[in-house]
Amino acid sequence: ARPVHASTTFTVNLSDDRADASPGNGTCSVVNFGAFCTLRAAIQEANATPGADTINFNVNTTGDGVATISLDSPLPTITQSVTIDGYTQPGASPNT
Repeated sequence: ARPVHASTTFTVNLSDDRADASPGNGTCSVVNFGAFCTLRAAIQEANATPGADTINFNVNTTGDGVATISLDSPLPTITQSVTIDGYTQPGASPNT
């Protein structure tokens, strides 16, 4: 089988749990917060756009270098092909 290439790449850069402002417009941008993208919003966009998508990470870290995403409720079910690549988070390394 040939590799699947991402149709759209969304980059999570906000650790809270806000929803996407307009799922399906191809831009991960949370309600009332501008150009920031949460994991929830990225999944909503990936579900609403055709093709295989990728979700990358660039979340601000605490003083100890840890980025924690805090959820208020379960994430949406993933309904489209998507790769969630945690190793894109700056400072990420295998088995950490």
